[in-house]
Amino acid sequence: MENTEIAKAGLNRAILDVGFGEIRRQIEYKAAWHGATVTAVNPAYTSQTCNRCGHTDAKNRRTRDLFACTHCNHTTHADIGAAINIRNRAQQMTAEPLAGGVRSEGATR
Repeated sequence: MENTEIAKAGLNRAILDVGFGEIRRQIEYKAAWHGATVTAVNPAYTSQTCNRCGHTDAKNRRTRDLFACTHCNHTTHADIGAAINIRNRAQQMTAEPLAGGVRSEGATR
């Protein structure tokens, strides 16, 4: 195993040991401590949605890493496109009223 693989395995093990609910709780606590806002976004279909034209299609994910829109032919790394879509969803939610410093869009805990 290379060092990056060992580090990733260690991170994955740490996440599984703690659990996503506890990680989210800690992030929300630290954000409130620093006066920041946490916006929880439902990631459903973000890796199948084109961040340029908005077209959603399971066929947009050609491989694990490659995103190629079947509508506008935009290509990008699948994780980068999904991250942009998540950011855009969070930005759309910021116009809504904030309750307790935490926003949530159908995300499950």
